[in-house]
Amino acid sequence: MGDLPRTQLRAIIQQTRIPVAASDASGWISMLSPALEELLEQSFEPLHERDFPQKFRLYSSDGVTPLPMEDVPLTRARHGEIVTDAVVSTRSKDGRMAFLRCNAAPIKASDGEILGAVLVVHGITAERAAQHEQDGFRDRLVETINHEFRTPLTKLLGHAELLVDSEVPLPEQTKRSIQTMFQATQDLVSLLETLTHLIDLDSHTRLQRRYCDVGGLLREIASDFTHKAGVEPHRVTTEVPDRLTATLDPHETRRAIWELLKNALTYGHDDSVIVLSGKGDSATVWISVRDTGCGIPTEARARLMHPFERGTHVNQPINSKGLGLAIAHTVARAHGGQLELADREPHGLRATLVMPRLGGPQGI
Repeated sequence: MGDLPRTQLRAIIQQTRIPVAASDASGWISMLSPALEELLEQSFEPLHERDFPQKFRLYSSDGVTPLPMEDVPLTRARHGEIVTDAVVSTRSKDGRMAFLRCNAAPIKASDGEILGAVLVVHGITAERAAQHEQDGFRDRLVETINHEFRTPLTKLLGHAELLVDSEVPLPEQTKRSIQTMFQATQDLVSLLETLTHLIDLDSHTRLQRRYCDVGGLLREIASDFTHKAGVEPHRVTTEVPDRLTATLDPHETRRAIWELLKNALTYGHDDSVIVLSGKGDSATVWISVRDTGCGIPTEARARLMHPFERGTHVNQPINSKGLGLAIAHTVARAHGGQLELADREPHGLRATLVMPRLGGPQGI
């Protein structure tokens, strides 16, 4: 690029106040826009990527864990990744934490050689603060429902049940009134539980994405599940490549997979093997749970992804709320993907979380 185009580009960036940085092929920072200097409280100077985390006081999205050099979005892009919506944080000189949403891409020559990388940053500190406030409101609402409503309803239900079971002779009209009161109280308790579950389901739409090792996550989930479910380790096997990464919310993804594993264990045969597998390409990651149970009829699949919808299988737990597939579906949708249910040959079900990869390495 000649001096004139380079000067014009710098002028445009300064005037539009775009927080942007660029690095060359060897990892040295070659540009830091004024807007990004302001966000990072640092002036431009020659700096190698190995010094980024310390110089810019970078942390992961939790605001606590120091960000390793290899997870810095600009570094990841220089190694060939397309980084989308990665969240990192930085601590100001006076201790204030700022959160940044980062998008980065490699700069390539016509022959595919990587010449460097470019990073665009968007400050989301206010957005995170608003989300934190919303989460706090939700927590207070759940606490109010569970304590302020549940306690008096439980007392009312208990006393109504005592009156229903009482052997003291009562006028017939009084008995009918007590029975009506008892039924109405049961309905209120059921409504309260439904509301609590709906609030809990909504929590799965608020993601904390980070770049993570999906293969390692799946192996860890399989190990934890066999231990906590009390089944033999050989009952849950994994099929994942040596390296499978993606940008997602590991906590919510774990919850979705856990629900799918519980379904597979509940509806599969006692000696059946459950297979947890993962694969991906440059744009998508597929996480599947396969069982050898009776499957789900095609016409019932869409319905069973909705909250509180229950199947008619003989092994359907009596206390099931019909939330397992709904949770997995909600988590997949929140990631911008979907939950797919399909037959497994010769019999069984294959439940697959299909989600955008958002920044995983190319070519897997």
